[in-house]
Amino acid sequence: MHEPVPQRMKEVGCAGLLLSGERQEGQLWPQAHLSVQPPGRGRLVRRGRRTTLVQLAYVE
Repeated sequence: MHEPVPQRMKEVGCAGLLLSGERQEGQLWPQAHLSVQPPGRGRLVRRGRRTTLVQLAYVE
């Protein structure tokens, strides 16, 4: 998360979608850590709101 674009997104309070990953990678978004998730599942992080568990789908 030290790349310029994601860093700036965090600074201005953009929403983030955290998909599956290892917790030891650290806190990637304010008040949100990665966790191992099944395919298509992630956490939607928005400023001023609770982190929400979401299920995503891909349709061609």
